[in-house]
Amino acid sequence: MDMVEYIKDLSEKEIEEFFKERIEFIEEKNDNQEKYTIGYNLDYNPSAFNLLNFEENIPKVELISGFNGYIPLGTKIIYGMVYNADAKVTSNYGHYYYIDDNSYILEFIKSIKDKDINNIYELFDLIFEFIYDYFGYIETISREDMMKLIFKNETAFYKPVEEHKYSMFKEKGNAQCSEIGIMAQNILSFLGIYSKLIIGAHKMDLDDVEGHAYNMVQYEEDEELKSIILDFSSSVFVINSKHKVIGYAPFIHYLDISIDDAYKNILSGESITAQNYAYIIDKGMYWVMNQDSYREYSITPKVKNKKIN
Repeated sequence: MDMVEYIKDLSEKEIEEFFKERIEFIEEKNDNQEKYTIGYNLDYNPSAFNLLNFEENIPKVELISGFNGYIPLGTKIIYGMVYNADAKVTSNYGHYYYIDDNSYILEFIKSIKDKDINNIYELFDLIFEFIYDYFGYIETISREDMMKLIFKNETAFYKPVEEHKYSMFKEKGNAQCSEIGIMAQNILSFLGIYSKLIIGAHKMDLDDVEGHAYNMVQYEEDEELKSIILDFSSSVFVINSKHKVIGYAPFIHYLDISIDDAYKNILSGESITAQNYAYIIDKGMYWVMNQDSYREYSITPKVKNKKIN
């Protein structure tokens, strides 16, 4: 929160200068070439060219399911896999993109200059509101349809870094958990808050396990490191005293261990069970209402094969 207070004391011009200096400090220069691959925990790194190859020819590149800190430009994000039964090939079928933009961080820090932020939870709420304003609320085209159009484009086939871009989600209303988690991760990291993006899975009560991206934030209490699961996409209801939904808020679950220890646990196959809840707001006061349902956070070791339509 120290950096938030520092930013709030700057002029708009000083904020722009601070953003430029800090980005230069934390950004890893990679000339827009693929530096990292973040995505499902598979033992290969498929690309558009793999549709021409058989499974045994897919190059072996380790993917990362958990990423600490700022996600640099050029990072490749894989959020989905499909299996082509005819070609006997597992590929991402266009379900990936490259991080090509970080200007949203500047937009965010400018937006909080005149905001009253008393604690980190109010900061989380502002990040939540900013993310959804940025990506848009009305879906103009689904994420999958948008990616398929790009994938069928000849230029995209031969120049995936230039065509599969994170920035294309802006104001499309189709951003999902990975896009939302990435933006939250980079805003938090820019502000000096130790956090981790996890592209794994989660299960809502009796539903099936689904791929899901979420964040973790670390804090210190009584000289001990503890952490929070912070889920901006699978959010919770905010309701009034008449039980009418009036808004949404990020889901928060507290853990008595550090981010590193929590991540080791889920990598070993454990899941984190958290009780669902809603916020009740009345006369400017908030209450937490626990629900008789739970959600589980984990990392899926395998991705089910889905046949291409």
